[in-house]
Amino acid sequence: MRLWLRDGYEAVSVDQIAAEMGISRSTVFRYFRTKAAIVWAGFDRALEQLSSSLAATAAEDTMAAIRAAVGQAVYAGTDDRGVWWERFVLFDSVPALRAEAADRWERWVTIVAAFVAGRMGVDSLHPYPMAIASAHQGVYIATLRTWEGRPGDPEQLLDRMTASMEAVGEALAGLLG
Repeated sequence: MRLWLRDGYEAVSVDQIAAEMGISRSTVFRYFRTKAAIVWAGFDRALEQLSSSLAATAAEDTMAAIRAAVGQAVYAGTDDRGVWWERFVLFDSVPALRAEAADRWERWVTIVAAFVAGRMGVDSLHPYPMAIASAHQGVYIATLRTWEGRPGDPEQLLDRMTASMEAVGEALAGLLG
């Protein structure tokens, strides 16, 4: 991440990444299909965490369950070195990575919408679950983009994100029926 942030994503080769990691080029490709997959690996783990947190929730309040699951996914992906933040900066700002962002963010919405739809007893493509999921995702992305604690304390980020999601959840609660 440091190489990419310092030199630019396109300028850094897989050979440089391998050398920085102290491994061979073939070892890099054994674990990551592409250079972009290195950046996206953390996001993919966060999607898995989000999905499992939603599946395991016992919270009766749907909006509270979403907030808790998003918080668990974000917190699970953070680290004390700030790599999680560097990863977000890269995939949010590098055009080559943004091409894959739409698919990843769509998966995020799909996971949350499926959870909401299950709670509502409607299809996951119903407009209300999609609206609720998309609004929560909007808060998630906006909080990351405007957070001034970069990378700072993830607890502060989560507090800000949770408060914003709570306000959005209250505004959309009438959609739940």
